Amino acid sequence: MRDLNTEVALACYKIQVDGLWPEESPLLLKSYLEFSIKHQLNNSQQTIQILDVGCDIGELLARLIEQNDKAMCKICKQRLNSITVGAHVSVTIQNACATKLPFESNMSDIVLNRHMLHSVTKSVIRDIRKECYHVLEPDEIIHSVAEDIEMIYTSINDDGKIEEQHQLWSKGIYKTGAELGVDLRIGRKLPTTINHHDFIV
Repeated sequence: MRDLNTEVALACYKIQVDGLWPEESPLLLKSYLEFSIKHQLNNSQQTIQILDVGCDIGELLARLIEQNDKAMCKICKQRLNSITVGAHVSVTIQNACATKLPFESNMSDIVLNRHMLHSVTKSVIRDIRKECYHVLEPDEIIHSVAEDIEMIYTSINDDGKIEEQHQLWSKGIYKTGAELGVDLRIGRKLPTTINHHDFIV
């Protein structure tokens, strides 16, 4: 029997990603299609390179692969390994530090960076953004989603979770966030972090 908290978390996640997809898809699929057409016109034998930097479950890459014929995905979660129908897909799953990506410059056609900037310390956000730009092909696209909500880290053990929950409710979300060093409003600040790079917001 699955844990009730797990069921609730998965249900909430599904609602979230299903709600985001209609907003994300026009720009993202348009860009993906443009890459595909460009490669075909140039008779390119190279597949489109997609780098997914973050802590999501590969949901966005899964949608892209299922709706297109060719894709090469570079960091994602294990669920992508099972996606083979209707697509020629090569998947590399790799644990790495987002502040120092182990990839060459200009190697990705699309960089995805979703659901993570709200859960890292403020001090590394700039470094993560710089790394995303570093691995991206010139004039291509970074697709970012950063939640503008109050979130905290979750420990991997029960004792840690209990302590964090105690801190949250006794100190309040803003004091807890300040102590953790996270930016509780990164969502609304995200456009200003990429405008000066002349990327589409």
